[in-house]
Amino acid sequence: MSLVNSVMSSVVNVNDEVKDHHWNNALSSLLAMLVLIVLNGLLGEYLWNNFAKRLVPALGKARWQDTVMLQVLLYLLLPQ
Repeated sequence: MSLVNSVMSSVVNVNDEVKDHHWNNALSSLLAMLVLIVLNGLLGEYLWNNFAKRLVPALGKARWQDTVMLQVLLYLLLPQ
């Protein structure tokens, strides 16, 4: 939840230098998360179906949406 903390700190802080620092942290965290979601969308289905399924035969085939939604769910459930 460092993204939320950075945004909240930048909103409530009165010092402009600290406010800019927190906004930069928030934007870089958001950009990194978006890049990881795009990479997962491009490579997640291939990795899941060709490697994870081979390691655990009980797993079913996944579409790219399935791997992206799993990533979003893990972002929400697991603290950063």
